[in-house]
Amino acid sequence: MAKRTDKEKKDLLLRFARLLSEGVDREDIEQTLALAPGDYEPLLSKFYAEAETSFKSRSNLRIYLDYITRQSQFVRDLERCKLGLEKSNWKNAQGYVAAVKVQSEILDKLITQGQDLGLIKKIAEKFVMVGGTDVRDMGLPEINEAIEEEIISVRKLQKGKRKKDNKVIMFRSNDDRTGS
Repeated sequence: MAKRTDKEKKDLLLRFARLLSEGVDREDIEQTLALAPGDYEPLLSKFYAEAETSFKSRSNLRIYLDYITRQSQFVRDLERCKLGLEKSNWKNAQGYVAAVKVQSEILDKLITQGQDLGLIKKIAEKFVMVGGTDVRDMGLPEINEAIEEEIISVRKLQKGKRKKDNKVIMFRSNDDRTGS
């Protein structure tokens, strides 16, 4: 590569990355950036190295926020599509329905992805109370200790010794209670 300052190298890499993201082919990138023969491959390697470093250092929250930003743009694009379909006096009602369905799927995916990354807490459909305490509020050591205590209590019951206040209760989700 020709002699360039650090700022020029950074600007060149930024312009290179922008052209790559726009889908511009190699020859057009070389021409647009006036690259000398042999400059393309080192730039491509530098681009991938920096992208990999950047990706590895991103937190789950950052990854999710980038994902939400892109997906939100799709939802906005679909909203504009729906407005266009409304203005056409519903000549393509199937297109409108498809746009609504895709928007819904995108929004569902945002929630699922947030749960998968541990950023959105998934609420259990069923939960268990042990000794009057909701196990969702307990750590693993506490749960194990409470279970051990209940097992000991059950064994004492089997032997005829009864402990006061044996409380293991399972609550079903609303679906289970209504028979749905």
